[in-house]
Amino acid sequence: MTSSLSLSGANLSALELFTEGAGSTRIYRGLSEAGAPVCIKVIPRKNNAKQLDTQRRYFLEEKALVKQVAHPNLRLPTLAIELDSVRELGALTPNGAFIFVYPWIERSLREHMDNGCLAPSAVLELGAALASGLDALHGCKPPYLHRDVKPENVLVPEAGYSQAVLSDFGILRRSGDENTTALFRGTQRYMPPEQFKGIEAQGVELDVYSLALVLWEALTGEVPLFDPQLDAFDLLQLRSDPPELPALRVDGRDCEFMADVFESALAPDPAERPGSAGELIVLLREAASRDGLHALTDDGSGFSLPDRWESEDNRASGGAFWVEASSEEESELRRLTPGIEWKYSRKRSAWYTMDKSTALRTPDISLRLSAPTRPPATRKIPDGAVPFLKPVRPNDKLARIVGPSPLPRTELTTRLWAYIKRKGLQDKKNRRMINADDALRDVFGGRSQVSMFDMTKLVSRNLIYDDE
Repeated sequence: MTSSLSLSGANLSALELFTEGAGSTRIYRGLSEAGAPVCIKVIPRKNNAKQLDTQRRYFLEEKALVKQVAHPNLRLPTLAIELDSVRELGALTPNGAFIFVYPWIERSLREHMDNGCLAPSAVLELGAALASGLDALHGCKPPYLHRDVKPENVLVPEAGYSQAVLSDFGILRRSGDENTTALFRGTQRYMPPEQFKGIEAQGVELDVYSLALVLWEALTGEVPLFDPQLDAFDLLQLRSDPPELPALRVDGRDCEFMADVFESALAPDPAERPGSAGELIVLLREAASRDGLHALTDDGSGFSLPDRWESEDNRASGGAFWVEASSEEESELRRLTPGIEWKYSRKRSAWYTMDKSTALRTPDISLRLSAPTRPPATRKIPDGAVPFLKPVRPNDKLARIVGPSPLPRTELTTRLWAYIKRKGLQDKKNRRMINADDALRDVFGGRSQVSMFDMTKLVSRNLIYDDE
């Protein structure tokens, strides 16, 4: 034990070695002057000039990060300092050290996962917290890339998974950074193909890929597309031309919708992944609801949008409100909905928001984003706002697939997907596309192939409501 350490005017006491990491890095637990527990990370400086230069570059990058972003789901240093000598640590730092001081959080996600798989609700809470932190990093200009998202670098405080924080910014990098030093660095178990290849043009999709692997592992206890016996070259080949993901079973259910989202997030081509960590979580929440892991609720909301824009509301399940407007229509969408934060999804070619604020009205649009009182039974419910728990009747075309009896939308979706799986109609190359047989072609308005997003809207047009 080291009794005390004074760093740039900050007096730390009761220092005790907590763990030793890679490269002689040591983690100490101590107390601040105010008595709060702190983590002191000590990284001994290298003898080799080139290695020392790399160390210093990463040190300065993390130190600079503190001035650009502050976020509750990022554990950033409260102090970062380089010292030529640290007498209190004796022979451990003969060449000096880089020292970081952080708030103390004892348990990592890895420790939680060692006790078993997480419940789906906990995984979605965890994912939302980490995505929020990553989106803050990625929102800097130019974006910061963490490049080492893994359970060991996620800390879970006593407050729970919704307060989880991302830590360890030791290989932080700016997107577009022309310095090619250590492009390959990271943890192979969680690295996407472009990180293995050391490609200079690494973007935020790199962290989206790693986050998807972490969340899959939290759900199942296994990392997909990974074999500990493979070397880096063979693992790159596996992830560059991946086989179909294993079946995703959670709480005894086959979670096909969630599996499709994960498959998208783990695509070899970064352009095919969700464009942000936040978008990944929105899609997973909506997929979890469709897989029956938690039920959609009917809040009776009504929506009115310009006729050319289709909409879909999944916020009751923790998802998003979607508007199928093009990226070129951004200015019009923002003009019509002042104060609402919209993000664009490349995957769905649509805009989405998680906003649940009060109703906004303009002459052209009335978008209700709160939970108003339930409309009278005689009111016709617009497409895209149909209560998912209220029984609906399939028309003759849809009845050929799901049967003629009234049923809730959740059950209708289950039967529809059972039919698609039984007939092998999900496209084998692009699992987000559905190939129509004769029966589905009638439901799809004569189209031979549609996306899953379009299928939801087309199915809605083949439903009969009691008030019609």
